[in-house]
Amino acid sequence: MRQVRVVFTSMVSDSVLAPFSILALIGSMVYLNWQLTIIVFFGMPLIVVPIAVIGKKLRMMGKKDEEEDSKLLDFTQEAIQGLMIVKAFAGEQREATRFQKASLEMARRQVWREKFRLYAEPFVEITASIAMALVVCMGAYVILKSDHASMSNAEFITFLFILTRFYPQFKKISTIYVKLQKSLASADRIFDIIDLPEAVAEKPDAVPLATFSDRIEFDRVAFRYSTDKPTALSNFSLTIPKGRKIALVGRTGAGKSTVARLLPRFYDASEGRILLDGTDVRDVTLKSLRQQIAVVSQETILFNSTIRENISYGKPGATLDEVRAVANAANADEFIDKLPKGYDTRIGERGGQLSGGQRQRLAIARALLADTPILILDEATSALDNESEALVQAAIEKLMENRTVIIIAHRLSTVRKADEIIVMEDGHDVERGSYEALQAARGKFYELLQGSELHKAG
Repeated sequence: MRQVRVVFTSMVSDSVLAPFSILALIGSMVYLNWQLTIIVFFGMPLIVVPIAVIGKKLRMMGKKDEEEDSKLLDFTQEAIQGLMIVKAFAGEQREATRFQKASLEMARRQVWREKFRLYAEPFVEITASIAMALVVCMGAYVILKSDHASMSNAEFITFLFILTRFYPQFKKISTIYVKLQKSLASADRIFDIIDLPEAVAEKPDAVPLATFSDRIEFDRVAFRYSTDKPTALSNFSLTIPKGRKIALVGRTGAGKSTVARLLPRFYDASEGRILLDGTDVRDVTLKSLRQQIAVVSQETILFNSTIRENISYGKPGATLDEVRAVANAANADEFIDKLPKGYDTRIGERGGQLSGGQRQRLAIARALLADTPILILDEATSALDNESEALVQAAIEKLMENRTVIIIAHRLSTVRKADEIIVMEDGHDVERGSYEALQAARGKFYELLQGSELHKAG
């Protein structure tokens, strides 16, 4: 982005004024002697070609630098986010070595690029000077030594003076071109990201979805994340009447989270349909669909802003009283009031200044304030200790009141309150029923209870 900004700051005046100056100087040269002006322009390729080659090379080098710098940034962010794992496995030296290697490689590329630029500029200067000298000498010989000289000595000297003024202006254009190529390398990187195809596209004739009032239907839904991966969901059908609480359980990779991601159209089903009140979710606007659904997940996403701004993210115009009310319902007001600035306390990147339980309660408060009719709980308590889980679980119970809920859970305390439990395996549902019925059947659900967190949490 910094390289792109150069185009719109230091280069703007030169890029506007230099072309007008060049046109005026060309007009003057043509007026004095059009034949000699033509000879001058025959020599221009000797200047233009090296500049074009150098500019293209710099653009390629700049694009490579942008790609590699992005990798270094990703590596640094990954190392910081995984700092506890690095420390736990005594990997500090290994990570430091990786960072040093990547940094030295970046420095080597930048030094090489600067060397190329520093060598290229004198090369262009020398080439241009030689070209201009040859053109002038050839022109002088043709014009002044002919039997019928078309210009006087005074006119020729004036022509040379104009030519000396022409070259610096042309040089400005060439400098702008070289800088532009470097900037375009950064712009290419930006547009590569912007132009990435969306995983989900909204139809041109999509209509707003009315407030959810009846049922959710998964009609023979199949899905895979990419063609080189196995099917994550296959021939899955489920009807959830309004107000019902459905729990999806199963081992990792069984397809539970896929179901939750398809409903708000984070992805589109490969086969089958997902209906809200009989309307295919692909036929409605994304905004109106997602305004009906709140998601509370295991990986709580918070922003580097104040607690109040994070809670009111789904309802930006919320008053402080509204924010306090939902924070109280989510059992978050107690720890918020102890913070230095209360609801105006900034919580750091990804809420890093808060504990896991505190972050989760803020996410629940945010969902409460959004007040959506549909709620998705994606393993919302699986990463918490017992004390935090008790507070979060109490907040979740308030959040689930009067809502249609899809629960993806490992913990027994949440699953037990579901109206129906769906046991998933390899993208299929293999058992359905109430908690008591499935436990009595001693099938797949019973097996999960015996050795999993579902059982331990009970």
